[in-house]
Amino acid sequence: MSRVARFAFIVASFTASLLLADGPNSLISPQAGIDAEHGTNLVKRGAIIEGITSECAEISKRLKADPPGTAADQARLKELHAELDRLDDESLTELRRAGMLASPNDPDHPSDVYFKGWLLCREAEKLKEQDRTESCREKLEQALKLFEQITKEHPDWKPQMVQGRLKHTKETLAALPPAGK
Repeated sequence: MSRVARFAFIVASFTASLLLADGPNSLISPQAGIDAEHGTNLVKRGAIIEGITSECAEISKRLKADPPGTAADQARLKELHAELDRLDDESLTELRRAGMLASPNDPDHPSDVYFKGWLLCREAEKLKEQDRTESCREKLEQALKLFEQITKEHPDWKPQMVQGRLKHTKETLAALPPAGK
């Protein structure tokens, strides 16, 4: 798994941790398509991957330092990379089981479309913090189109989750100052 894919998994595990929240707005339901077991597995695996990745970064720094790290550091880094490879395979399987990752043969799967929309919303938040309202608006409108696409083309795919994101995106757009101001 590449660094980008590993980052996507960590994002997915974080998203799953949000979805596991108790209460009336919980998205762990048969309609959402994610159950508590898959969500919990994603969160645990994401934390493990994040911890191993952090340890790899620390060892890599030591190996590049003056004086360079030890042979023990090199051996440990090799062990960690092997563990990450094993976890990567398990993680991809878990993401597919939870419906959060499409088959490589289906790039237009609603999970991929949703993830693209979600990323656009994250970008919009950053732009809003930088007072770049017009760019923020553009990102939110792009995301809104993706979420609407899911409701039209895949109405049975996690409708509660998609409707929640649609509502949030519309509310965020409505709260922005009018265009050109």
